[in-house]
Order: sequence, then structure tokens, then C-alpha cells
Amino acid sequence: MDAEPFTIEVRATVGDDLRTIDGTLRARGAPEGTDWVDPLAALPDPPSDLHANRTFPGRASHGSVITTALPDGSLAFHTTLPRRWGPVGATGHGLFANGQWLPQPVTEDGLPIVDWTVTVELPEGVTGTVERVAGVGTLTWEGRSDRVALPAVRRGRLTPVDDADGVTFLSRGRPHARLLRETGRLASLSPIELDGTVVQAPLRRSLWAASSEVAFVSDRAFRVAPTLEFIHRPALAKALGTGLLHLPDALDRELAGAVVGHEITDRLHGLDADRLLGVFRWVPQINGLLASQRIAFYSDVLDRAWSADPVREDLAEIWAPHVPGSAAAAAIGDRYGDEALRELGMALASGDPEEVALREAELPADLLLRYHQPAVIQDYRLTVVDNVITVERMAPPDAPPEIVTLRIDGERTTIDASPGTSTVALAAPPGSVVLDPDLHLSQTSRVGDAWPARYDLTVAGWVSGIDLSQRRLQLGGQATLRKAWDTHHLLLGSAYNTISDLVGVRVGYLLREGPLLDGLSRPHRFRADVGASILNEGFAVTDGTAVALDAVLSWTWDTRVSFDFPLRGDRLGIALGVGGIPETADTWTQASGQALAVISPHPRWALVGRTTGAVARSPLPHRLLVLGGSGAMRSIPALPACPDTPYTTYACQPVATERGVLTTEVRWAPIRGWSVPGILAWGTELQVSGGVEGLLARVDGELVEEAGLTVGLTGFVDSLGVDSTGAGVTAAWPLAWNGLTLERTPWPQLYLRFGQAF
Repeated sequence: MDAEPFTIEVRATVGDDLRTIDGTLRARGAPEGTDWVDPLAALPDPPSDLHANRTFPGRASHGSVITTALPDGSLAFHTTLPRRWGPVGATGHGLFANGQWLPQPVTEDGLPIVDWTVTVELPEGVTGTVERVAGVGTLTWEGRSDRVALPAVRRGRLTPVDDADGVTFLSRGRPHARLLRETGRLASLSPIELDGTVVQAPLRRSLWAASSEVAFVSDRAFRVAPTLEFIHRPALAKALGTGLLHLPDALDRELAGAVVGHEITDRLHGLDADRLLGVFRWVPQINGLLASQRIAFYSDVLDRAWSADPVREDLAEIWAPHVPGSAAAAAIGDRYGDEALRELGMALASGDPEEVALREAELPADLLLRYHQPAVIQDYRLTVVDNVITVERMAPPDAPPEIVTLRIDGERTTIDASPGTSTVALAAPPGSVVLDPDLHLSQTSRVGDAWPARYDLTVAGWVSGIDLSQRRLQLGGQATLRKAWDTHHLLLGSAYNTISDLVGVRVGYLLREGPLLDGLSRPHRFRADVGASILNEGFAVTDGTAVALDAVLSWTWDTRVSFDFPLRGDRLGIALGVGGIPETADTWTQASGQALAVISPHPRWALVGRTTGAVARSPLPHRLLVLGGSGAMRSIPALPACPDTPYTTYACQPVATERGVLTTEVRWAPIRGWSVPGILAWGTELQVSGGVEGLLARVDGELVEEAGLTVGLTGFVDSLGVDSTGAGVTAAWPLAWNGLTLERTPWPQLYLRFGQAF
């Protein structure tokens, strides 16, 4: 930031495989103590299979930069990039490196600003760009930055961007028309001239990344349903503002990029995705989308100040961690106003040093120092007593002060919050107080950020399953209530139907404990439910209309994160239930347990095993254990319970007092990471599965056995181009049985499902 730049000269050759790079590096004037590190060795691995599927096209891959000291004092290096999606990696799309392709100098201050002279020789038939110098053959770039971006693709095409002189679009083959059009439209609205290269790259966890003269933009950008383009515009605007301003310092270009990006989007007067989705928070899918952070590009779509991507792979995030420029811009705007923020951002964008830019914006001279420091892990607590508001900041004692916004009865005010407590005394008690209403702070939890507490209510209904063979539809509906941002406590009310219950209602309480698996889920789930249902006379004869009352206690431990194609994780669960029919002697008890495990020898293959066991004691067949259907043996038809009489005039199956089921399934994803356009969805993945299942049960005191075969096909799409949605069909055949009356037929039991079978 303040150190004098030193010089580095690089000569490199990209291999024909578009994965390896060989070269030499000579540094002059490097500060004493400069380390030359392998930047690829520090690349983090994704914390879960959900993010791994968005990072690696196949097995996990890491790459390396091997450095050898030469007698003349220079360094020779051999780089092998990882097979990885994102701003650093080599895939079938080409080679993409936002830095991290050569030995990285690191000083005691982090990433130094360097005066570079870089010459790169590309293979024949390959088009690339070294920072803003794009073309074929040998490319030479001179400039000042903390890194050197190097993308290269076969069958590459360089397209001038309409209405944006100086901006070139690099793509593999024809550029995505909508992305190219939006790039020109947004660049033309920039308040400052942009110059550099926009690269269409295989980014799967974020929509963009940037160096000082290159903006990497995901090839999934603007692959959304018509009229939803606005959800990707803020990210593209920030990418252009950050990557095409020639700013060498990471914080400066991020802050300036945030300002320029917001200037661009403000001129469009477009919709705000976060506000629009907030109107529909009562829809469970929308509420979960906002809270769980599971969708790809979560922070980009919602234009968050802080990224929710857990894989911190940018050079600056690893070697010079600091508060993101978007968060710094948000805080400065909150405290000093949009005009002061604009003055600061435009001065930085024009190339002014920080001290000059701060002076021109009439801001404190040391304001940006706090943002050059790493972000701290912290939480806030808000309390209101009479007319006194207390804000407690739970952060390390040496953490710098932070700008905090309070919305008091609709009016905004800001405070500088140091670690510890800060108070605001009002003339009269407030009616409402919200801490950080725009989510500009980084916190471990946002529960309690509003007084009085706010709650999220959701209501929805759905088709939970379709038994195509028996022409039976299972429906469900649910309402939930939880305190805003609470990831522990949830109240539920639901309505449902099953083969044994004509219709039922249930109310319950769910307690989640353990570390967060995403933005909402935790592995331990304790649940208590009470409910009432009308027993289905079509399942078994009852004495008139019978209304059953049930109560269930359950515990589940589930470590799976991805549910589209889980690669690892386990599930254990137990449940105890009691019930009865009021004013009769009919009562029952039930107990069940389950265990599930997922292992994966390869990211496209998974082996899943599940075992369940249950015991039931009931005078009514409705509360005994069915043998067939999607919740038990799929190869046995889900039929009404057989009566006590030896002869029946309809198809039926006995019910059991004890039941054990063992199921295994091999899943294969022959298609993954595609983006096949549809009307309102983009096809992304196709999965094929095959498995076997076995049953051991006790019926009327006698053991019965059955083994079956299952085959499944599941497809996933990006619904509206935003959220992953799956549907599949399972076919099941009985193979062998003992003690049951089944037919050997080529026609299977068919089940339509929405997601994985289990």
C-alpha cells in the first residue's frame, strides 16, 4: 500500500495442454525478507460436497508451482494448474488464472504492488490475454498490480464490446449473446472510462472475479428466465468497475468497483432482488433461499456486502486478507452519506492515492486503515431498556471500531462501535429498533438484531409423491414460524395424507443444534409433534369415522449438505410415538430407528446405504407397519391392509408389527455441470441409479421376507436459472419373497419423486 513497487520480469510459455506453464522470473529491488511462495498450495478445499460440486469438475485437484533458483539469481518455475472451476484452474473450457500461475512474492505487509513486465507465449490455435493485452501468439504486458491475470482458450474469440471503447470480450467460441449485450449496456453507463478485457469463464460459486485489468465473468451469468436479468446486473456492474480500472491495490479496486458498480445499476433504475424476494418471504422456498445460502451465486444475486462463499481462493483473501471493498463502501456510505462515498470511489477510480482520495471526499485521513486489516469474527447483541439502546459488540479487544447503523422508529443513525458496549440515549422510549437493517456487518448470528423481535411465517402446499402404479397422490402442506435469522427454533403446523390416513393435521416444535451445515441447517434435530387424523376406511375398515390422536418424539443426526447428489454424510434417527382414538380402548405405540451412510469413490459416483427398523403395537391396521410404498419396500405395491377374513375381493397387503428394511443404491451422474436452455429452466444434471432392497418383517407372528430391485432416473434443472430443482422416477420389481402374495411381472412399481429417493 505504502511500499515502493519493485520490478519483476517474467517470460513464460503455456503448454499445449492448456494446464502447464514453464517460465523464468527475475525480480529487482524486492524488499528484504520477500518470500516466493507456491500460491496454489494455499488454495482452500471446499468445506462440503455442495461446494465441491461447484469447484471441481471431477476429483479434487490442487496443482503446484515448482520453483528452482538459477545461478544468475532468477527463478525458473513449472506450474501445473488444478482441474478446477473458478478464477484459477484448467478445465475443458481452457486455462484461467487470476494470478496464482507463477511464484508469488509475499512480504511482511502481504501482497506487494509490483511493476511487471510479462511476456507469455501461447500455443498455436489458442487465444488469451495477459491483463488487458489480448491476442494470439506472444503477448507482452507492462503494468503495475498485485497480480497478473492469464486466461487462455482454444477456439477463442475476441469481440469488441458495443458502446464500450477499450473493452474486449474473450470467449471460447461464440460469446453468450445475452452476457455480451449486458456487458456493453452496463459498460456504457459507467461514470468513468473502462479499459480492459472481460473473460467468459467457468465460475460456479461466484458470478465474477477481477484483477486490475481483467474481469472474469461466469458463463452462467444471465442464464435466467426472461425478465429476471436484473438479478445478475449488480454483480456484472461490480465486475466491470473492479476489473477494468487499472487499480493495483486489492482494497482500492474493490471499493472503487463497488461505487462504480452501484452508479451503473442506479442509472438503470432496476429492481432489487433482495427486496423483491423479501416480499415473498412467506413462501418456504423463498425463505429458505434467503436464509440457507445454498444457491449458487447467493451473495451476487442478493448483492450482499459480504460474500457467503466459504471458499476464500482469491490471492488477496489468502495472502493479504482485508475487509471486502463492498463492505467498506457500504459502511462509509452509511456513516458519511452517498455523496461522500461517491467522491471517494471516483477519486480512487481515477487513480488518486488513498490519502488524496480521502482528502477530496473530506473524509478522515485514517478511515481506510481499518479496512486494510483482516475481518474479525464477531457478533452483536441489541438490548432496549426504556429510552436507552445498548449495542454490545463481541469482538477481539484489539479490533478497530466499526460503523454500525441503527434504524430507530424508521429513522437511521450510526455509531462507531468498538469492542464492548455502546449506548444511545433517546428522549423517549422507542417503538422499534433494528440493528444493521441492510446486512452490512459480518456477524456469526443475526438473532436479536431487532427489538421487538421479528418473525418469519411461511405457508405452502405441495405434491410430496406420486405412486404411478397405484394411482395415488400424496399431498402436503405446512406453515412454519421462527424468529428472524433463528437457526435453532422452529414451530410447525402441517397437513398431509397417507395410505392409512385420509387427512391429518399436526403441530410441532423443532430444535436444531450443532455447527451450521449451511446458513440454516444444523446436524442435530430434536422434534416433538402432536396431531389428529381421520383414518382411511379404504385402507382398513373402521367403526364409522375414526379420528386418531398421535404424539411423536424424534431425534435425527444428519451431516449431509448436498441433497442433489450427496457425496458424503451420515444420518441416524430414532422416533417414539403413542396414540389412540378418544373414548375407545384403541391405543397404540410405535418405535423406529434408521441409519444412512453415503460414500463416494469419485465425484460422479456415490454408494448410499440405508437401514430402517420399526416396531408397532396397535389393534388397528392403520397404525401398524405397511410393507410397500416409497417409505418402505418400493418393490411391494402400497395396497390397503388385508382384513382378518381369509378371503378378499380386492388387492391388499398385510401389515406388520415389526419391520426391518435394508436398501442400497449406486448413483451415477453421467451429465453434470451442463446448462441446457429451456423455457423457464436450464438443465444441469442427469443421474442414473440402481439398487437392491431387502425386507424382514413379522406379520401375525410369522416372518415374511422379500428382496427387490430398483432403477431410477433423476434430472436437475436450475429453475428460473436460480435455484436447483430435481425430479425423478423410480421403478421397482420384486425378485424373491417368502410369506407374501406377490406377482412376478415385467411391469414395475413406479414412483414419481422430487429429489433423491432417500
